[in-house]
Amino acid sequence: MTTKTCSRCDATLDLKEFYKAKAWKDGFMSWCKRCHNNAVRLAYSSSKRKNFHLKYLYGITLDDYESKLKEQDNKCAICKSSEPGGKGNFYVDHNHTTKEVRSLLCHWCNLMIGQSKESIDILQSGIEYLKKWGEPSQP
Repeated sequence: MTTKTCSRCDATLDLKEFYKAKAWKDGFMSWCKRCHNNAVRLAYSSSKRKNFHLKYLYGITLDDYESKLKEQDNKCAICKSSEPGGKGNFYVDHNHTTKEVRSLLCHWCNLMIGQSKESIDILQSGIEYLKKWGEPSQP
């Protein structure tokens, strides 16, 4: 068998259009990749799912997240951008040792904090480096 019919959209597709799954008799999921990905995207975007995710990872509710975002004027706590970047939501910045939630950050500021290993010394060294070389010229 080189084709299979998706149980969601009823399209008959090549097996490469289905994710492998050992639990299924034929070794492939019953939904095609497109249907599966759409369902995951929809579930992830639901407020119930977001609330569970925030509670599980950070101990806050979706209401807490939205309150914090409102406190920050819908902007990143560091660069003040209103564009979250990344997957379209501001990231919950937290202390990895104490788990205390600090603020909401855009994708780029979240990367900066993470790549610096949350080290004030590394970030300060980066500031000194940029000061030494001056501001980039604007086009």
